[in-house]
Amino acid sequence: MKETKVIRYEDNAEMRTVTGWVCKTCSRWYGYDDDARHMASYCCCTERPCECGGRAEKSYIKCDECRRKSDSARYYAREEKPWDGKTPLCCDDADDWFFSLDDLLDHLETDSPTVEQVEALRLIIAVPHHPGFFDLSEHLMDYVCDDADLPGDYEAAEKAINDYLKENEPLSWTHGKYRPSVASILDLREK
Repeated sequence: MKETKVIRYEDNAEMRTVTGWVCKTCSRWYGYDDDARHMASYCCCTERPCECGGRAEKSYIKCDECRRKSDSARYYAREEKPWDGKTPLCCDDADDWFFSLDDLLDHLETDSPTVEQVEALRLIIAVPHHPGFFDLSEHLMDYVCDDADLPGDYEAAEKAINDYLKENEPLSWTHGKYRPSVASILDLREK
């Protein structure tokens, strides 16, 4: 039989010094490795260093200027295509949508936009967002017993819904991968 070692309350404590990384603001202890140093530094900070040497807000890894440069470089790296005047346009960094040239001109508050005004919007040609094929048995799977069939002529209901979706496409739009040429937008305005 295994003998249990007796540990007395009076003898079971000792004073130790613990070394590790601590947040200076809230005193939370993170440990002593390199990740712990990062976490302690990040804990209550309001800003952090940017790769350019500037300062970035806590939730960003780049400062405002570096983010603007990065966003602009990403936008201008997109392939440019002429705009047909019918496909909706959207802004790269905002939730502004333009479903016609008139919508765009209203947003710019001018009938004669300049190249700079159009470029400042960083427009993207939208693409249709097609809904998936509707399957009634999949839609009702949580409500029908495992081995049970759906009652009635559910195939006709599925066909009617899927025909409706095909006839009324697109139901919505999403950001595409091309940017419209500014010249094509300005040419449409002149027509």
